[in-house]
Amino acid sequence: MKTTLMALTAVMITGVASANSTFQDTGVSLDGFSVKLGLAFPVDNTLKNNLSSNINSLGLEFAIPSSFAKNSEATVSLDYYGRNIGEFGKGSLVTVAYNTRIFKEVGVQRRSYTVLGLGLGFANISTSDTVYLVRGGFGKELSDHTFIEAVGTFSTKTANDGSFNTIGLYFGYRF
Repeated sequence: MKTTLMALTAVMITGVASANSTFQDTGVSLDGFSVKLGLAFPVDNTLKNNLSSNINSLGLEFAIPSSFAKNSEATVSLDYYGRNIGEFGKGSLVTVAYNTRIFKEVGVQRRSYTVLGLGLGFANISTSDTVYLVRGGFGKELSDHTFIEAVGTFSTKTANDGSFNTIGLYFGYRF
């Protein structure tokens, strides 16, 4: 499983790196697609006792055409949290969430925004389990394509009373 996930991660990163020029030749656009890397820090003792003081994170986001709030963008995200990128085992989480970025400024470059999201997580704290989660935080566009975010992810308890509650710092690239 570890080898498969590492291979999948390598293929995704390679694909993202070469996709822009490949897709431009075919007329397909990557507009609305984002990739981000970061560190998440456990908020409660469930993760601190099972892991180290920080967790690696890799995320992909896809913009979708509608959003519930004014001056906002909606996305669907797929995020991985774990001790080692590509390793799904004790102390890891994969999330799928619907998110909304609500922008504070309209019509300016380098916008600041609030992130809110709801989703499902597939957690493996002491045993595998599915959890509900909420996400919330703040972000800032650094350039036309790069951004930073500080986001908290909070889950319901697993069957063994574990939870996956983190605050993370992320750096991303938006196509």
